[in-house]
Amino acid sequence: MRKITKLLYRILFSEQEDNIKKQKNFPKNSILLAEDNPIIVRSIKSLLAQRGYHVTAVEDGSKTLNYLKSYTYDWVLLDLVLPEIEGIDVVKDYRCWEKQTNRPYLPVFGLTAYPFKEMKHVCKEAGMAYLFEKPFKLDDLKLIEDFLKNRGN
Repeated sequence: MRKITKLLYRILFSEQEDNIKKQKNFPKNSILLAEDNPIIVRSIKSLLAQRGYHVTAVEDGSKTLNYLKSYTYDWVLLDLVLPEIEGIDVVKDYRCWEKQTNRPYLPVFGLTAYPFKEMKHVCKEAGMAYLFEKPFKLDDLKLIEDFLKNRGN
């Protein structure tokens, strides 16, 4: 199973990696998707692309943090359970870096298959705007769009 997952990732991300290295700023509606399940990545990318979003997907917390610090996105959809660095720790680290470097607030939205009540509070304290339950749906995207509209983004 691990070999199949790695193969799917190579197929999904190899072209993306080359394109990302060529550009520093992405077009409007650029989203960073941090998710380690390639099937979920494909599903969310499809949903977002239909709505006009440019999606960059990464599969682990370390890459997520690197991409957040290296490129500009309009918002982030972040799985809480990622290899290398957990989603909560990614957000905490990023928020600290964001303050140190005087970067504008970047909306981060959590994504989990295990939506415990306490988890919403933990995510909020870490610096996430919302926590969504998998599977990510059009209604979730509409909540994000409303949140961004109300913030003036």
